[in-house]
Amino acid sequence: ANRIEERGGLYQTVSFYHSSLGSVACLVLLLLFVGVIDLTPGELLAGNFEQLEIFIISRLPRLLAILCTGIGMSVAGLIMQQLCMNKFVSPTTGATISSAQFGILLALLFAPGSTLWGRAAFSFVCAVLGTWAFVWFIQHIQFKDVVMVPLLSLIHISEPTDP
Repeated sequence: ANRIEERGGLYQTVSFYHSSLGSVACLVLLLLFVGVIDLTPGELLAGNFEQLEIFIISRLPRLLAILCTGIGMSVAGLIMQQLCMNKFVSPTTGATISSAQFGILLALLFAPGSTLWGRAAFSFVCAVLGTWAFVWFIQHIQFKDVVMVPLLSLIHISEPTDP
């Protein structure tokens, strides 16, 4: 009976992954044909040059950018969870986004004539430094409760509001 239950659990896990993969594939296909200009699979297969040009210049790069961003954010989240040894930490709660916003603010204040790439580079450096400071802070605090890391991250990234 245990072998059947183990196999059933494995079957359910494999089935879940297959259904997830199928769902992502359907969403990818849907995303390729959603946009301001209507594209149809029939027109693409028929060799319509305008439709093919829109597909290659606009839709395919958009899809690849979305997939690469999602993969990058998931890997960054996994790395942060491993560094902090806490499953509740993510780039948003780990001060990465707030530090990047702070970097853009500093670039606008102290270098108003900087280019977009200059502000992006400054924002990147601030994001890395802010994340490093947060991870260092979490690794040097001794506590036992798992919920303390998200609470400390909310305190660390909190923004003051007007009264």
